[in-house]
Amino acid sequence: KALWMALAFLLLALPLVAAFWPAGPLGLFVQRWTNILMGMLIYFFGLLIIVYCVEKLIALIRKKREASRRQKYSRVLLTVLAILTVWINIFGAINAKDVKITEYSIPKELLNQNESKRIVLISDFHIGVNSSVKRYEDMVNKINEQNADLVLVAGDFWNSAYEAMGDSAEYSRVLSSIVAKYGVYAVFGNHDVDEPLLFGLTYADKEDVDYNPEAKSFIEGLGWHLLLDECVAIEEMSGLVIAGRRDAMKPGDGIMERASLEALLGTIDDSPIILLEHEPRDLDILEDHGVVL
Repeated sequence: KALWMALAFLLLALPLVAAFWPAGPLGLFVQRWTNILMGMLIYFFGLLIIVYCVEKLIALIRKKREASRRQKYSRVLLTVLAILTVWINIFGAINAKDVKITEYSIPKELLNQNESKRIVLISDFHIGVNSSVKRYEDMVNKINEQNADLVLVAGDFWNSAYEAMGDSAEYSRVLSSIVAKYGVYAVFGNHDVDEPLLFGLTYADKEDVDYNPEAKSFIEGLGWHLLLDECVAIEEMSGLVIAGRRDAMKPGDGIMERASLEALLGTIDDSPIILLEHEPRDLDILEDHGVVL
């Protein structure tokens, strides 16, 4: 009972503390370790609930329980679950650093290209209190190994808090070293607005959240093209159009509804369009507006 009460207190109290702690080094420290502890508690409770359900099912089938054996068994079980929880989190942290490359072949004629081109798409950096610059250096190296003609970044640079990035100059140094022959194009995602998080979830309404004033200048300072309901034609790629849509859930800038497909793409004639969008919607009608990818 004492264990359950202590874990329940931590599970409820720490996220509340992290969510409402004032911004600053101490606040970031609390958030960082709360995230780690929450990961531990989620897996521990999840495993415990599974074991509890299995145990109840076995007891129901056997219709008996042995109390003396159960006490010893419970101690062993809790120890095993604690070790397993730590192992799962360590494995998850290691696996998260292992960025994998998935290749797709697209007919060059679809994009009106005379020669083969290489496009790199990456998304969800989620830079936050638990991030490290080294991880993104490795990511950038893998991107540059592709010798890309074009790099597209599909949003969620941050984890709902621009300031949680910490050393913006270091991240800028790393991300600005991405090399693409015809440029890097990006859109914002639903986590690029500054918003309070509780238990990893936001409770803010669409009209109450916005981009950090420094967020846009950070992206543009990288030398990237930030597209917020905008289109750009790349003349060096036979006029291929890159269209960037605001996020449907969190469009930012005080905007309640992003531009419609008609408003965004209605003036484009004949040129194939690559639509860059964090959470793609309207999939059934995109082709009608000239979107090929």
